[in-house]
Amino acid sequence: MGCEMVDDAMKARASGWRRLVQIRLGTLLLFVTVCAVGLGWRESLVVSYEKQDAAAQRLLAIGANLQWEPAQPAWLRPFMDETRFRDVVEVRCESKWLNGEVFEPIADLHYVKRLYIANNMIDDDVMACLRNCHRLERISLWQTQVTDDGLVFLKGKRQLRAVDLHSTRVTDRGVKYLSGAYRMNKLKLPSGVTDEGIRALRGLRELRELHLDGGQITAQGLAELKHAKLTTLHTNSMQISPEDLKFLCQLRYLHQLNLRDVQANPQYAERLGQMPQLRSLMIRSTLVDDDFVASLSPCPKLEALTLYGTRVGRSGVASLAKFPALRTLYLQSALLAAEDCAPLMESKNFTSLHIHSPWITPAEQVRTPTQSLYGYSHEGRMDLSRTEYDTPSFLRANELRLITRQSQLTSLGLAGRYANECDLSPLNQLAKLTELRVQRRYDTRGVTDATLTRIADLGHVEKLVIGSYDVTLEGLSRLAKMKRLRELQIFHPFLSLEEKRALREAFQPPIAIDFSRTGVGKFANQPVCDQDVWKLKSHSWLRELDLSHTGLTDAGVPALGALTQLQSLKLRGTRVAGDGLESLASLVKLETLDLSATDVSGENLRPLVQLPLRSLDLSETRVTPEAFLWLVGLEQLESLRLRDLPRFEGRSTQKGWQALGQLPALTMLDLSHSEVRDQDLAGVVYCAQLESLLLEGTAVTDQGLKSLVKCPALQHLSLIGCRITLEGVRELRALKTLKSLSLAGTHVRRKHRSDVEAALPGVQVYGL
Repeated sequence: MGCEMVDDAMKARASGWRRLVQIRLGTLLLFVTVCAVGLGWRESLVVSYEKQDAAAQRLLAIGANLQWEPAQPAWLRPFMDETRFRDVVEVRCESKWLNGEVFEPIADLHYVKRLYIANNMIDDDVMACLRNCHRLERISLWQTQVTDDGLVFLKGKRQLRAVDLHSTRVTDRGVKYLSGAYRMNKLKLPSGVTDEGIRALRGLRELRELHLDGGQITAQGLAELKHAKLTTLHTNSMQISPEDLKFLCQLRYLHQLNLRDVQANPQYAERLGQMPQLRSLMIRSTLVDDDFVASLSPCPKLEALTLYGTRVGRSGVASLAKFPALRTLYLQSALLAAEDCAPLMESKNFTSLHIHSPWITPAEQVRTPTQSLYGYSHEGRMDLSRTEYDTPSFLRANELRLITRQSQLTSLGLAGRYANECDLSPLNQLAKLTELRVQRRYDTRGVTDATLTRIADLGHVEKLVIGSYDVTLEGLSRLAKMKRLRELQIFHPFLSLEEKRALREAFQPPIAIDFSRTGVGKFANQPVCDQDVWKLKSHSWLRELDLSHTGLTDAGVPALGALTQLQSLKLRGTRVAGDGLESLASLVKLETLDLSATDVSGENLRPLVQLPLRSLDLSETRVTPEAFLWLVGLEQLESLRLRDLPRFEGRSTQKGWQALGQLPALTMLDLSHSEVRDQDLAGVVYCAQLESLLLEGTAVTDQGLKSLVKCPALQHLSLIGCRITLEGVRELRALKTLKSLSLAGTHVRRKHRSDVEAALPGVQVYGL
């Protein structure tokens, strides 16, 4: 009995320990669970905010402005540290020209909503940092290097509301990635987008504001957005004809339209008047005149009108005063005097009225909170041909009379081609006018001899500046009758030394004549023709001549043979086909020749062998590798550019590429965007002095890099856009002379940078 009691006691004690152990194990399990939850909470919340804070500090260090919002709801904020648990919702760091790598911390800002990083060196690698930014609503990427591949990381972000892509390299393919952003209400597109890209945006029903940069999109393409709530349309360099406006009428919500450089005529204005919802219109065009404004008046709902650089006169002002709903007007015209603006200034309909004309004198200016009438603060000097004045580039005989109101004017500048059409006699009424500048602007040729005859009748002028391609010695000599003239500056590149000497003798007593700024030899983008080039035959002392993008043809090339001292000749973008290149054989000192973007072909290169060329540019010509054989004789050639050559269509080109290897002095070779294959590099590697090789955008792969290791002096290599991998880069380890390597746009990514640096120690790597 006693034993049984002992056993019962031991069992009770054992069961008690067992219960105690069981409770402790449960407690341990509960403890582990609580710890796991706590650590998980810390990892998911605390650590993420620590990373965000670290990223924010790095962005603040480069000058970025950040905005924060509390991460917790209002009822929970008293129990949590608001300075620690908060979200970065906006990053603003524009126009600092920063390297893309400094923006990598954005990858840790998971709650950012607004990202403004435009006008920096942003590329597609930075766009990859947006992969986890699922709350992104607004992003500004203008003036960056972002391409279609970068926009992949915006795909699926349906909460996007505003995207700015103008001045980027995005095309239709990239725009298609935005087709799922159904909340988009503001979009700015670059010039590479066409109607196909607009068609991909048809599903953006909430799109309200669209900015177009470039002329590839048509009005017919915009009609694809007729189901969107598009209210505002900005066009830049987009050609919209009167017939095209019927497509814009299909945008039923459109009420604000901004146009530039349009065919502003009465028919155009009538079509604009047929847009029933149009309430705000801005036009920047020198073709807007009184007839246009009169035809525009039927717009029943037009409330705001902005007209830049117009020719609106008194009649147009009267029409504007009758617009039934117009309340806001900004008018810039070159024809209005103060009294012409009276119908608008006296009207009670306008809540905001601003009129700008160069003929408003300081005494006539009006500035109130709702009205302003003003001219230019020129302080005695006016240059009506300078772009910073925003004046239209035209003056006519009946308009120049208005300048007599500027009684304090001492200096006046006029564009030459408009001075040819003006009656200059009103200038005699300006007693203080002592300086007159009649210069050639942009693509014009300047004043003529007939205009010089009328200038000679201006009695007050003491200093005269003349810029022209067309005046002659006879016309310039007529200026000798100006009795008060003391200084004459002439911008005329075709005057010979004999003509300059004769002109000095024509002025008695002698005056100061300055020919030093005539810009002889620099004619790029100017209206120069073959006849002008023949006038240069007397300029045998010329050493440099730039005729790029002029009207030069083969007929004018023989005239260049007389310039025996010429050392540099640039003919880029001319209409030279090569038939006249034989006449360049007399240029025994010519070292630099630019024939890029011309119609020169292989058979035209034969005469070049006789020249002591050190630099030759044949980019964008019709030259093929077979023609490289003609270059073998250029023993002093150091720089050769062969960019964007035509496709070779599978022809055998091996001998041509081998010919490049026989140029003994060649140090720089540019083959970018030409049809270069791996096997073609086998001949190039024999250039013993080659230091720089550009292969951007070619078909070169890792296999081709194996050939480059044979280049004994190669220091700089650009492989931008090539199909190169990390394995191919490692092949360059044998290239001991390499100093710099560009890998942007290849299959080598930023994550491989450490591997590249390990494989190529001491080499400066760009693009990663």
